[in-house]
Amino acid sequence: MPRIVLAVWRLVIPLVLFMLGWGILVKDALEYFGLSRPVLDTQVKALLFGALLVALFVLGLILSYNLAALFYRATRGTPRVAVHEPARRRPTVHPLMKYKRIGLILAGGGAKGAYQAGAMRAIWEFLEDQGALDRVCMVAGTSIGAWNALFWMAGLVRPPTAGDESAHESWWRAIKPERILDFDWYLPLARNHVARATPWRRTFRRLFVAYAPVREELVRLLAPRRESRDPGGPRKVPLHFYLTRSNVKRGLLEFTTNSWGVADMVRADARTGVTKAVVDPSLYQVLDGADPSGALGELEEAVFASMDIPPLFPFVRIADPIAREDEWFEDGGVIENLPMMFGTQIEQCDLLFVLPLNASFDAEVNHHSILARLSRTMEVRQGVIERNAFKQAYLYNDLHKATDKPRVTIFAICPAEPLALGTIDFHKPREAGVAYRLMYEETAKELREEFGRLTPDWIRLATVGPKGRGKYIEDF
Repeated sequence: MPRIVLAVWRLVIPLVLFMLGWGILVKDALEYFGLSRPVLDTQVKALLFGALLVALFVLGLILSYNLAALFYRATRGTPRVAVHEPARRRPTVHPLMKYKRIGLILAGGGAKGAYQAGAMRAIWEFLEDQGALDRVCMVAGTSIGAWNALFWMAGLVRPPTAGDESAHESWWRAIKPERILDFDWYLPLARNHVARATPWRRTFRRLFVAYAPVREELVRLLAPRRESRDPGGPRKVPLHFYLTRSNVKRGLLEFTTNSWGVADMVRADARTGVTKAVVDPSLYQVLDGADPSGALGELEEAVFASMDIPPLFPFVRIADPIAREDEWFEDGGVIENLPMMFGTQIEQCDLLFVLPLNASFDAEVNHHSILARLSRTMEVRQGVIERNAFKQAYLYNDLHKATDKPRVTIFAICPAEPLALGTIDFHKPREAGVAYRLMYEETAKELREEFGRLTPDWIRLATVGPKGRGKYIEDF
């Protein structure tokens, strides 16, 4: 707790000072009106005076918080950003001929995304060395996984030269609360959030929009709407992305993608025989590359809707072109934290790299902290959701044993307790660097030593503890 207070001193110290000032102001006002020593000769007077003091305290707390939040926003500075030329996909030299369609599945997990980022670099380099990067056809991300997915899409996962830091690693090694959020105005019963992702959004624009080579890399991924209606079918996009979000009103998982092929996926209704869409058109948004600036703005909204951590940030509003009205969204991890279905049912990959962040959740029992208990409850829930995603992958493979559709081989690796940083630890840049480096090295080792053993009939999850690789989880 002291480290958290230190990390947000720009909010905590002004808040305490404003509260002290309010207390002095209230004391002087009470003395001025002769209420510092009131005559409380009846129970009613005592209750009224007590209610007055409580009301003054609550009013002072609200005013002090809002003034402290204003001071925080005025003094937090500009987020540090490092960016470089996107890493280019090398031509195939020694391809993994066995795999034709490769995908990446990225779970949510807050600050634990530093582990995921390190594993992503190891996977990128492994595929690059094998000449298989051009076979990566999709990446799906939820919450912090959506943020990490951007770096893969933009080619910023691998450093431009050996020995340097990539833009991805650099961002994680510089995490601080003031680079993530602004504390917002708060009014009781009028707002259900306390912060906004303003500095984080500015970082998005500086990393992925302001720098021309990176912007062009992202724009290349966007498919113009007109091509989806060509007689020959939609253009083959080098990399499809799927960024999830939770619809607050409907309680359904929705997503943003650059794949017009989703609209072409149909199936016959088992009862009526009528052909209908596999995915309800109201559940997804396809970014139209005919307007790159507008599409990048929509991409920003999609990413921050996926990372809309409740109750920290306000709901994200996105227009629904079908219903012709705005809808409200929050974190994709509320409904589905490991979006495996995009790599199986949607893209029909034959190889998936799956990076959960909660599926290994053994931890010591904490009997003292309410915050730790709430955090533990959320992590266990997310862990169960992630393990269920692996069960769905098993079911997918079983259903396709007797068909000509490809079954999927899965490489999965996850950080294990005790962790260097937890879900809310965005105030620990040093630990984030340690987590990144640990997961990078251990994932690279796991790929070298164990990748050749993987088959569609056997799904296992490798875990990495603070001292390196631990046990395998197979009981999904």
